[in-house]
Amino acid sequence: MQRAILESDSQSQFKYRDRLTIIIDILKAIKNSKKGRRKTQIMQSANLNYAQMKKYLSYLLDCGMITA
Repeated sequence: MQRAILESDSQSQFKYRDRLTIIIDILKAIKNSKKGRRKTQIMQSANLNYAQMKKYLSYLLDCGMITA
């Protein structure tokens, strides 16, 4: 019984973010800086790995939501 409770608690801690939430996190990270941000700073602020950051920044650049 106790094990089932622990397992359900640990499963609820790790939820995947959807695409929109990640984009919002990236835009917030950029918005909070007056001079812009470096890729590494965006990656750390939005909690992304390098591959994810590249994919999302490319998408946002193509859509015109951000500029380089």
